[in-house]
Amino acid sequence: MRLRYLPNPPGSRQRKRSALLNAQKANAVGQILGHIHVHNPLGNLYENYEDRLTLLELGFQSLRLWVLEPHDLILSKLARNNPKVRDDVKFLVTKLSLSFEVLYRRWESEMKPWIANADRHETTINLWKSYFQQ
Repeated sequence: MRLRYLPNPPGSRQRKRSALLNAQKANAVGQILGHIHVHNPLGNLYENYEDRLTLLELGFQSLRLWVLEPHDLILSKLARNNPKVRDDVKFLVTKLSLSFEVLYRRWESEMKPWIANADRHETTINLWKSYFQQ
């Protein structure tokens, strides 16, 4: 028996229906299928982040866990921007040698058009820019 977890799909009815059909298929072949809801109270993940999820290699044969790509993780914390978040951003930028250009391109094209208070968040992005130049 295999254990699979799929994200609890936000959004359209069609996506939810697709997830339900996948769950029914998985159960039919003896898999245990669970849904994980990613708790993000700020709701600052945009539609395309799923395309860049990264498989976390844990060495398990049947358990797969995908995590946010680091630039997407940073953007998901944009609204909060407290001292802990700023420390986390500094750490990720330094440890992983992240590119400000990639972060800013995603902000401009995938997040800024729909997010509330875009000017305030633009200020935060500009603050974080200094972390990339150290």
